[in-house]
Amino acid sequence: MRADDGWREYDDLVPIVAATLELLAEHGPLGPVWWRYGRAGRHCPTEALENPDSRAAYDRRQADREHEQHKS
Repeated sequence: MRADDGWREYDDLVPIVAATLELLAEHGPLGPVWWRYGRAGRHCPTEALENPDSRAAYDRRQADREHEQHKS
């Protein structure tokens, strides 16, 4: 488990995403052309807008860790 693993709610916040016209023309609006401020790399729209630090995502990571522990 990562020391900084946890979850955060961003219910009152609006994600800021941006793309260049060149990338939009090349890949279209559903391609990996979106930058979300505060994250590295380019993302497709659903990845750019989702919260990877949500409670549900944390619960999935925790379940995966528990599954791996039981396999050992």
